[in-house]
Amino acid sequence: MSKNKKKSAEIKYIAIEDLVSRLGLLEEDVLKWIERDNPDIHLDHRGRQSVPITLIEQYANCDEYTKFCFKTISIEVALRGIDNYDTNQKLKEKRLKLLDIYESYISKLEKIHHRHLNLVNKTGNESSTMAAYLLFSRVISTLKMCCLCQRHDHWYWGSFLREIDECLAVAEHFTISKDTPHGKVILRKWFRENDAPRHADCREIISEKMTASNPIHSKNDTYDLINELYQKKSKFTHPTYLVIREITKYKVLDNGVACVEEIEYGASTYERKLLELTEFFKSSIWTSFQIFIQCFHDLPLTKEDQDYLFDINKKFSDEETKDFIERNRR
Repeated sequence: MSKNKKKSAEIKYIAIEDLVSRLGLLEEDVLKWIERDNPDIHLDHRGRQSVPITLIEQYANCDEYTKFCFKTISIEVALRGIDNYDTNQKLKEKRLKLLDIYESYISKLEKIHHRHLNLVNKTGNESSTMAAYLLFSRVISTLKMCCLCQRHDHWYWGSFLREIDECLAVAEHFTISKDTPHGKVILRKWFRENDAPRHADCREIISEKMTASNPIHSKNDTYDLINELYQKKSKFTHPTYLVIREITKYKVLDNGVACVEEIEYGASTYERKLLELTEFFKSSIWTSFQIFIQCFHDLPLTKEDQDYLFDINKKFSDEETKDFIERNRR
């Protein structure tokens, strides 16, 4: 396999791990196809090996796909069957403890937000600060709603993750562009025409700002990084198959064919998947703290509130670094 580090401008690429996720198959089976076909391999914005995105359609329509899919589902069935009552209870306890921590962060963010209402009012009814402040009221409310759904063992609350990110992106866009002619136009449209900037436009201006602040990374790499996280949080919003398959109970027949055994209409019993999603939820809380600091640092925030916000941001950053190191040791 060729391993060119320079990314081609003509061909779109997808990280191999994302290709595996999109196809819903085992990594080992997808790698067999890649070894066989020997496609060009490039490194993406995070240094991950990436292949031409056309392989998604090619592999999804190959003769072996159904066999590999049933194989994947049979392994998922076996893994789910291993989790007995005691295991599920431990997983749930861990999830609820995480929620206790997350809710304490959200509650503190709410208090800081509410405490600065008078200062925000002084900035004007149609100021960028007021817009960001109102958007954050929706962010905080949605974060709380996510916690409530998780405490009742629901799965599809994940669709709120993209809503949170979109509100944060618009708030950040307004803050970054408030002194530009374009920024003033979109702000007025938001207040007076019930119109919000497209998320793609938000990603563009945010990536420009991030690159200016940290020129080590190119604008394209920064944009790709923002877009990657956005796409991961969008998977619940779109009515795609895999997010449903993850919690649907299947059984594998003697002939190797998989069929649906049980549908969960309300609360889910798949504690391992619920915990995975709760752990991913941390990224939305972390982003909320980061953007809050950016949007309101010049209100000014009290020193106590600033110290708390920066401490939490550092805590999340340290935890992310620790998790990254642990993942790469495996």
